[in-house]
Amino acid sequence: MNKSQLQLGWNKQHREVWIGNLLVGAVNSINLADMLTKLFRALPEFQQKYHALSGENQSAVREVKMQQGASFAFVEFWSEELAATAMEFNGADFMGRPLKTGKPSNSAGIPEGTYPLDVSPLREAGILPAVAVPVHQPGVGGVPSRQKARELYFGNLPQGQLTSEAMKALVTPASELLPQYNPALGPAVISVHMNAEGMYCFVEFQSEELATAAMPIFDKMDVIGRSINVNRPTGYTAPGMPGMIMPPQPAAPPAIQTGAFSETQQALIAAAMANQQKQNNAGASPPPPMGEPSNGSANGISV
Repeated sequence: MNKSQLQLGWNKQHREVWIGNLLVGAVNSINLADMLTKLFRALPEFQQKYHALSGENQSAVREVKMQQGASFAFVEFWSEELAATAMEFNGADFMGRPLKTGKPSNSAGIPEGTYPLDVSPLREAGILPAVAVPVHQPGVGGVPSRQKARELYFGNLPQGQLTSEAMKALVTPASELLPQYNPALGPAVISVHMNAEGMYCFVEFQSEELATAAMPIFDKMDVIGRSINVNRPTGYTAPGMPGMIMPPQPAAPPAIQTGAFSETQQALIAAAMANQQKQNNAGASPPPPMGEPSNGSANGISV
């Protein structure tokens, strides 16, 4: 993808990110743009999708607005996807200080259906915190998208070996065993959005409560020889924490706290599949359709 192919869109605010906690007197628009671009270049997905921006004299940043003596800046990226990814850089070290990222107070936020690039290589290398830290929202109010509240991010997937359908088949049986699942409201998994390279996906569950319960079940699970990462996506606001976007910290079931972590997960999924097969053999009817679809559920994502 080159610059002429980038769709900037009509709303510049969608591509802007607030970046704070900068070292006054040392950080300027040039070295900040260089630092952010280096983070992007360390991402394999950025190299694949934005190869024209990966060159030595190119930048993932379109513009930096920063006043002299300020400890923050407003950074515009070339696409909404890059802006969403920059939000994931929260906590990255720059000149001895952890960056804080967020959306400007007058921003419309990241558009529905815009997903960040896979930043797991940076987390695995220790450049970003292993777990996403709270995103600062300077002066931003409002309620988070209900679709976002039902979603979980599944990263570090074996590249190109899983499809949306395969992920849905993997996640659904165990989710249907959780007490938070309500068969009367339809399927446990509504949709799966897999990125083009198959390195990560976003799974939308029936409810926020079900997504919260499913997170510790699947996090660090072994899938085709890889330990997958499961977390809340950028844009999720934890209950009771207005203005802060962060993953919740649900208490893991006792079995998951044992040393046989992967075995427990595999046993749960095997039991769920056996239960599902038993119901199919008994001629059980499929779950009824969704009674009241929530905002954002009809997002046009096919699975």
